[in-house]
Amino acid sequence: MKLLLDEHFAYAIAEELSRRGVDAVAITKDRPALAGQDDDVVLRGATVEGRVVVTNNVRDFAPLVESFGLNGEQQYGVLFTDDDTFQRGESGIGLLVRSLEAFAADRPDDWLLDSCIYLEPVSPSRVRSPSSRAQASCDPTSQHAMNGDPAAHWVTNLLRARLSA
Repeated sequence: MKLLLDEHFAYAIAEELSRRGVDAVAITKDRPALAGQDDDVVLRGATVEGRVVVTNNVRDFAPLVESFGLNGEQQYGVLFTDDDTFQRGESGIGLLVRSLEAFAADRPDDWLLDSCIYLEPVSPSRVRSPSSRAQASCDPTSQHAMNGDPAAHWVTNLLRARLSA
């Protein structure tokens, strides 16, 4: 599974994922033409490349996924994160990297085709199996969606933070 990290994620996350064998790119460094673009442009750009968009921006992307579906427009999926689960700091980045790595492992590029799901954190005792197709609500008003701050941005010092293994 190929990933496109929305612009509020530090490019160091994509670099660490790539180092671990995950095909991940970040808008902030690898796709600067998408920076500042409307979310539908980002989703279409990811689709052209066969990538799943990873974002905290539930409020905008959840209705967009629905709109694409209603209009018969295909997209490769959206993977939602939130700041309560993946805190913005060194330990949160490490957990995010490990969780994205586990999620993308052994899943075909089209596993999230035309859908969205929340990323769950990995735990040492649980191995997640990609045996079933994603079944998740993309309702931006759900309790899980409201826990995150989709407008928050990564601070500069996170670019230099060492990713926890």
